[in-house]
Amino acid sequence: MAGTPTGPNNSQGNIDQLKKKGIGMGGRLMNHGFIGLDTFMRVKDGEKLPVALGKAVLTNAAFSLIPGGIVGGMAAMAVMSAPDMMNQLDQAASALGAKKQQFGGNFQESETQMYMMQQGLGRMQDARMQATRRMANHARGAQKVY
Repeated sequence: MAGTPTGPNNSQGNIDQLKKKGIGMGGRLMNHGFIGLDTFMRVKDGEKLPVALGKAVLTNAAFSLIPGGIVGGMAAMAVMSAPDMMNQLDQAASALGAKKQQFGGNFQESETQMYMMQQGLGRMQDARMQATRRMANHARGAQKVY
């Protein structure tokens, strides 16, 4: 049975097929782009150009060795930094709890305070209802004018 010739069914054959489709060129352009961006950022931070270029090339080579490339490296860094981020979140929550204690966290309610709070809430509800009534009356009047 005659068919179209295919490359070898191994990793090199698969890589050759991707190169024929132009996938390899995009990866090379991204690598060069990352090297250029990294070099620019390092020079901007005050490093000399040859040193910055060397560090950028070595950093890019290190990311290329990681399975998944730079995306895999960023995912690995995110996983490794997750416990530290959780600790920082816990510290922020405890600091907030300390401030709450400082500003009336141990507040004890009395009957008089509860009465005043209920009176304030009632006045807020009355004000909201009055505003709603005024808006409805205005809308009715506006319908007649327009």
